[in-house]
Amino acid sequence: GGGLIRIAETPALGAIDVDAGANRLGCGEATSLAVNLEAADAIVREIRRRGLSGHIAIDFIAMRRSQSRSELLEALRAAVAGDRLETQVAGYT
Repeated sequence: GGGLIRIAETPALGAIDVDAGANRLGCGEATSLAVNLEAADAIVREIRRRGLSGHIAIDFIAMRRSQSRSELLEALRAAVAGDRLETQVAGYT
């Protein structure tokens, strides 16, 4: 969808940034949610592929509506639900 994710690994934690990329001009709430949802799937794939563990902070594109944030958190929880190891999604701040 044109969005970008950047992953930085340190010994203490993993940091992931989501950017609108090509969608920058039309970045309203619906576009932000769509890019974030797509990024959540890509992030979970990359976490598995790279074997990341420990604390991972994800900086999604900001969204104002609590319904959008809740939908994103549910999608992220669903994406990690089948993992062998327990994964806790702390929330959206």
